[in-house]
Amino acid sequence: MASTREEVGAGPMAPADGLHVLADLLEETTLSHDATVRRAAEQKLSESIAWPDYASGLLSIISSQSPKFDKARLAASVHFKDLLRLRWPKPSPTADHRPLPSFECSFIKERILDLLLAARPGSLFSRFRDCSGDQNDDDDLHYCVVEFAATLMRVTEFAFQRLQGATAVANPLELSPLFKCLLNCCQLFKSLNSIRLHAQFHSEIPNWTKGYLDGFVTAVWGLLIKQTALLSHEQLAITEMRFLTTVSKGAQHVLLASPETMGQICDNVIMPNLRLRDEDEKLFISNSIGFIGRDSEGSSADTLRWAAFCLLHGILTNYGEQVAPLVSAHIQKVAAYAADPVNNWKEKDAAIYLVIALMQKPGATAGWTPMVNVGDFFASVVVPELQAYDWQSVPILKATVLRFLNEFRDQIPKATVLSLLPSVVRFLTHESNVVRSYAAVFIESQLIIMDEVLVNTATRSDCFAAVDPFAPPIIQNLSTALSFCDSYENPYLMKCLMRVLKVANIDDNNVVCAINNRLVAILEDMCNKPKNSEFNNYLFEALTAGIGRLDGPVTPVGFLSVLEKIFLQDISVFVPHLCKLCGQLVSSSKLVEQDHKKMLDILLMNDIWDRPHNVSACLCLLQTLLPKVSIEYDNLRSIIAKFHKLLVRISTEETGFCILFMLIEHVAQDLMKPFIEIIWVVLFGRLEALLQSRWAARFGNSLLVAMSLFIVKHGYNAFESSIGVIEAKGNAFTVFIKLFWIPNLALTKGGRDAKLTAVASIEMLLRSKRKYLSSIDMWGRSFSGDANVDDPQRKLICRWHGVSPLAVWKKSLLDDGPMAGPDVHIRSRQGG
Repeated sequence: MASTREEVGAGPMAPADGLHVLADLLEETTLSHDATVRRAAEQKLSESIAWPDYASGLLSIISSQSPKFDKARLAASVHFKDLLRLRWPKPSPTADHRPLPSFECSFIKERILDLLLAARPGSLFSRFRDCSGDQNDDDDLHYCVVEFAATLMRVTEFAFQRLQGATAVANPLELSPLFKCLLNCCQLFKSLNSIRLHAQFHSEIPNWTKGYLDGFVTAVWGLLIKQTALLSHEQLAITEMRFLTTVSKGAQHVLLASPETMGQICDNVIMPNLRLRDEDEKLFISNSIGFIGRDSEGSSADTLRWAAFCLLHGILTNYGEQVAPLVSAHIQKVAAYAADPVNNWKEKDAAIYLVIALMQKPGATAGWTPMVNVGDFFASVVVPELQAYDWQSVPILKATVLRFLNEFRDQIPKATVLSLLPSVVRFLTHESNVVRSYAAVFIESQLIIMDEVLVNTATRSDCFAAVDPFAPPIIQNLSTALSFCDSYENPYLMKCLMRVLKVANIDDNNVVCAINNRLVAILEDMCNKPKNSEFNNYLFEALTAGIGRLDGPVTPVGFLSVLEKIFLQDISVFVPHLCKLCGQLVSSSKLVEQDHKKMLDILLMNDIWDRPHNVSACLCLLQTLLPKVSIEYDNLRSIIAKFHKLLVRISTEETGFCILFMLIEHVAQDLMKPFIEIIWVVLFGRLEALLQSRWAARFGNSLLVAMSLFIVKHGYNAFESSIGVIEAKGNAFTVFIKLFWIPNLALTKGGRDAKLTAVASIEMLLRSKRKYLSSIDMWGRSFSGDANVDDPQRKLICRWHGVSPLAVWKKSLLDDGPMAGPDVHIRSRQGG
C-alpha cells in the first residue's frame, strides 16, 4: 500500500475545496431531512474513504475553529473515531485490514495531542469522580497520584504565593490567570481524592483546608449580603448560597448559629430570593417550558429560588426552633394580598412557594417544628384562587397555586379533588402555557393513581369512577390547548391526553373518533420536523389508546397516508413507534379489513427496509399482517426480495430466516411452489460459501429448522419435490443431512424447535423414497438405545417405529404453541 503522498497520487479531493466537500457530505448524512439526500451523501462518503487525505481532512474539520464547520464537527469526530478503530496499523493485520498510509498516521500523531488539550477546559482527571472504585480504577488513580501529586502541590503553592504578594491595586488582568490556576488546582485535588483521601495528600491537608473555613464563611457571607440582589452576580450568589448550605448541614454549622446571622439569612437572603423577579416574569411569558423546568424540583438547581430553598432547609436541619418564628412571620404576610390584590399578588405567590418549599414531601418536617397548617392554608389561600371567577387573571399566581395542588395531591381528600376538578379542567385552555401544563400534570397524576388501581385490583374504584364524566371535556380542552402555538409540542398536555384515553371510560364513540383524527393530524405535522422525542412517545401512546377505545374497526382519517409519508421520507424516529402501533391495531382488529392490504403494500416499499435500524420494527409488523392478509403474487415477490437482501449479511441473517419461517407458515403451498425451489438453491449456495467460516453451524441449524417447518406444515412429499433441483445438481442434500441435519438434532435449542426437527426427521424416515435417507445406519447414534431420555429429538427418533403413534407427537407440537422463530405460530398437519 502506498506510504507517501506522491505514491498515493492526487485524489478526488483537491486541497483547496476538499474540506468543504467533506464537511458538506458529513452535514447531509446527519442533518438532512430528505432520505434521498442522506443516502446519496452516505454513498459518496463511503467512496471518499479511499481519498489520500481522508483521515487528515476529518482531523482538520474537528480542530478547525471556523463557524463554517460547526455543523459537521460532531459527525467528523464520530467518523474519525471509527476510522482509527478500523484502519490504524495493527501489529498482526488480517487479510482484509487496510491500514492508513504512513504519512496520515504521522500527521495524526502530530496533531492529536494538541487537539485533546484544546478540546475543552477542565480537569483531565475528572473521570475518577464517577468511577466505581474497582481494582483497575484504583491502579490508574494510584499511578496518577504518584506521578502528579508533588507537581500539583508546587503549582498550587506558587500560584498562592504570587497571589499573596500582589498589591491591593493590582491589575485584574494579571490576577485572573492566578485565580484560574488555583481553581484548576482545586478541581484536580478533588478529582484525585474523590474515591478516598490518598496517602500522598495526608500530610498536605493543612495546606489545602481546615483552618480557612471560618474566614471563608465570613467572607462569603459578607459578599452575599451585598450582591444577592444584583442580577449580574446571580451565578455568584447561587454558588455562595450553596457553600453556606453545605456549612449549615456540616459539623461547622455553629458558624451560622448567632440570632443576628439567622435573622439576616432569612430576611436578606432567603426571603428576597424566594420572590419572583422581573426576569422570572419575562421567562414565564417568553419560554414557558423553560420556566417549568426551572420551577420544578430537580430542574432548577441553578436558580436563586432553588438555592434559597436549599439554604432554608440547611439551616432548619439544626436550628428549626430559632428559624420557625422568622419564617412564620413571612407566611403571615399573605394577609397583605387581600388589602390590595392587584399590587400585592407577589406576596401571596412567595408565601405559597415558601409553604411548598417547607413541606416538599407529605407530612415531612425533617426534624423541625411544623410552621404552617397545610389544610388551613389550602382552604384559605389556595382554593379561592382555583375557584376564582377571573380565572385568566394573574397567570403566574395561578400557576403557583396549581403547583401547590400538585405537590400536595396525596394529602388532599379525593372528594375535595373531585370538587375542584371542574376548576382545574378549565385551566387546560388558559392563555398561559405554564398554567395549562400544570393543570395537565395534576389531572394526569390523579388518573395514574386510578391506572394503578386498575392494574393492581382489576376493579374500578367508586371514587375514581366519578372522574369519567369529566373525560369528554378534558379531551376537548386538551385538543384545544394543543392547537395553541406555544403548546404545539407540549409533552405535559399529550401525556395527560394519553392517560385519559387509557384510563377513563368514554361512552361517546364520536368523541374518541374526533380525538383520533386530531392525533393523526398532529402526527402528520410532526413529520415535517420531529424534534421533541418525549412528546412523540406520548403521541403514539395516545393514538394506541384512542384507537383501542373504539367499539368497532374504524381507521382514523388520513392514518394510512401518514404511514406512507413516514415510510417514504424514512423518518427514522417514527418508524419503530408506528410499526408497533400498526401491529397492535391489526392484531386487535381495530382497523377495517381492506386497510390491512394497503398497509402491507406500504410496508413492502423497498426504501424502508434498506435501513438496518428499521428492519426489526418492520419484521414485527409483517409478522402481524401476514395472518390477516390474503397474500398475492406481487406481495410474495416483494417479501422474498427482502428475504434475499437480509440473508446475504451475517448481521441480518437471522432476520431473513424469520421472514422465511413466516412465509412457510402463512402462505399457501400453491403460491409458494414457484419460489420454494429457488429459495432452497439460494440457501444451499449461501451455506456452501460459509462452510469454512465459524458461521456455518449457525446457518445450517437455521436451515434445518426452516426445512423441518416446511415438512410439518406442508408434508414431506411437497418438500421432497421442492428439493429436486438440489438433488439434480449432485449430492448436496445428502451432504447436508450428514454434516448438519443429523448432528444438529442433538444441538437444536428450545423445546419447540427440538420437537419440530424431530417430527420432520420422522416424516423423512417414514416417507422418503430414497433408501439412503431411511437407512438406520446413516442416522447413527440417533437410534442408539442409550439415547438421553431428556433429549426430545433422540427420544422421538428412537421410538418412531411404532412405540408411539406419530400423530401423538405431532399433537404435542400444537399443544406447545409457537414452533419456530420469534412468535411464529404453526398449525401442525395431523395424521400420517
